[in-house]
Amino acid sequence: MPTSRRGLGRTGLQVSEIGIGCEHLKGLKREQIASIVREALASGVNYIDLVWSLPDVLEGIADGIEGQRENVYLTVHLGSGDVDGRYKRSRRPEECERCFDDALNVLRTDYPDVANIHYVKDLKVWKEVKDSGVIDLAVQLKEKGRS
Repeated sequence: MPTSRRGLGRTGLQVSEIGIGCEHLKGLKREQIASIVREALASGVNYIDLVWSLPDVLEGIADGIEGQRENVYLTVHLGSGDVDGRYKRSRRPEECERCFDDALNVLRTDYPDVANIHYVKDLKVWKEVKDSGVIDLAVQLKEKGRS
């Protein structure tokens, strides 16, 4: 049963009303993750939010979307990454870009469809993010056609 589509903000993307968030995939085996992704895509889901950019999760996603990249929209979070396989949040632009590039390499793609600035829960955090240079990084990535 295909899911309905809706516009994603001002992006122009038509995404499924139901998407995949990846936090719950942490701890699953790569094959299980790939199976979940393939089943979701077969059911009409076309949006995956990669909040947890952990290698095992990304590898499972990559396997699940293999041969179907043009049919799925991926959101990568700037400021979410890993160090030695463990989640890490960062506001350092160089670290955010490294995690961004690492995620794309594991996903076997050159770009995400959306780059989201990770974990901005209030105006105080927004100011920290703004002052850190992460927003400048997001703009640079967009201008280079990388997000």
